[in-house]
Amino acid sequence: MNQPRRKRRNAEEALAFDASYKPNNIRNMKEEILEAIYGTVERLEQKVDELSASPKNAGAETVLSPASVDKSKLEKAILSVLYKNSVET
Repeated sequence: MNQPRRKRRNAEEALAFDASYKPNNIRNMKEEILEAIYGTVERLEQKVDELSASPKNAGAETVLSPASVDKSKLEKAILSVLYKNSVET
């Protein structure tokens, strides 16, 4: 049974909308993941700095140094994995 032309056109428009909407969702999801990772890295850096300055660690044999993380390498690694996953799908 054939669908009326109007219903077919609406279905085609809905499919076109879905196709254009999905990449934006993926892009937003990637940005949210990166923001979450950066937030985690910053919190870890703060914690390491706090522990380094703590009087409890003053006499410790192992001295913690402030965190120095090259975020550009982290970002490149994450983006390459996300890109690889998006190409496969």
